[in-house]
Amino acid sequence: MLIKHKLFNNTLNNFINCFIIFFLRKIFSHVINRLDTLKKIFSFAGTFLLLFPCLLSAKNMAVLETLSPQDSLTMQERLYLTDILRNQAVSTLPTEQNWTIMAPENINVTLPPGETIENCKGNCLAEIGKNNAADYVVQARISQFDKSLAITAELYETESSKLIASFVGKGESVEDIEKIIKEQSPDFFKKVLVNDPRTTGTKDDETRPKADSTYAELDSNKKAPDELKTGTSATNVMAKRFWGGTTAGITYNDFHSTHFGLKNIKHKSDYKITVNGSDDLLNSFWGIGFRIGMSGLFIPSPYFSLHGDLALALRQGTGKTNLSVMLAWPDAERAKQKSDLKIEYSATQLNIDMPILARVSIPNAMYFEAGPMVSFNVYSKSKAEITDIFGTETYEENGDLNVAEFDIVTGVGVTQSIGKSMIDFDLRFVIGLTRISDGKDSPKTWQGQLNVTYWFL
Repeated sequence: MLIKHKLFNNTLNNFINCFIIFFLRKIFSHVINRLDTLKKIFSFAGTFLLLFPCLLSAKNMAVLETLSPQDSLTMQERLYLTDILRNQAVSTLPTEQNWTIMAPENINVTLPPGETIENCKGNCLAEIGKNNAADYVVQARISQFDKSLAITAELYETESSKLIASFVGKGESVEDIEKIIKEQSPDFFKKVLVNDPRTTGTKDDETRPKADSTYAELDSNKKAPDELKTGTSATNVMAKRFWGGTTAGITYNDFHSTHFGLKNIKHKSDYKITVNGSDDLLNSFWGIGFRIGMSGLFIPSPYFSLHGDLALALRQGTGKTNLSVMLAWPDAERAKQKSDLKIEYSATQLNIDMPILARVSIPNAMYFEAGPMVSFNVYSKSKAEITDIFGTETYEENGDLNVAEFDIVTGVGVTQSIGKSMIDFDLRFVIGLTRISDGKDSPKTWQGQLNVTYWFL
């Protein structure tokens, strides 16, 4: 019941937060429909920033009660040392990254079948963590070492049952053990902050030899492995530098730097055409599309990487406006003629996008991306419906766009680890540098993209 109660509280809190975000997003969407292109950009960015906390999944660490033989420590001493270890976790792991330090109760209820808490180690501890909805689990054990006390602390990732960190030490009293905990804990808990497939190659066989070496210092009859003394052990595991995966996203599509040819309508010298309301067509034009494809990532360091995509992108949008067309004659005595028109314009493009982005990362926080993109058009269709007092005329064009389009891409995102894989959430802005067709007033594109990339290769 306790576990279900915690899970229910977490779910309820997430529901309330996301409901508030959804409500605010609706307000932004309402504003977007009534603002010009520049304001749309800031509104779209504001929506993403409101959704940003939902993309950062909370991390839970369970710090279990310290164990010891009954004749080594009293119950009060064990609880005291547990509180010291738990407080060290709270002070080391940043709350701004949604870390929650848990104090599970009724551990016997969450033990794997056939196990006792005294014999529960390794995979068994990881299973307890899973049963308590924790991402990581920690436990310290106190034992008698000759006339001294010895402490062993281990930290496991629950999903993979991987040993992330450990430390050992010995002292003459509980106060000495407390001092060891305070000295070792900061580096001990920081190991989870770098337990990321992009920046570390930590494995079970990397952490185990370190613990064995420290045990050897405690036991004069036990010698540390030679490779630990020479520094040539498996701790030199190289981080994975090349990643492959799939990407998908939702795109907000818009145009800029155009009046759709309505400002410069060619006319004869014996009359002049003036159009009012052409800006409204651009301001009302927008649409939702999608993109899907493959991604590659090269990570030479934790702070810099190169990211490339090959994605099929559907862009589409629709705009409406009411125009007033005025026909004026050189002869001032001749009355001007006015016609009111209603125009509905829609465009659809199917492109192959190829961005190459430089990524600068703040480890365990977020990243920024920027770079060029080449987009190849493979299909296009546009349609314009013009309605006046005489009826409606429809004009359609197919395949009238340029083969290639050049853009600049900027973005911001976050990365989350999922076992041995990674997942990226990012927001990108794409600004077109070239026009989509040969016309002098042909549109340039801009997009807002909300993407998800799953790295598993």
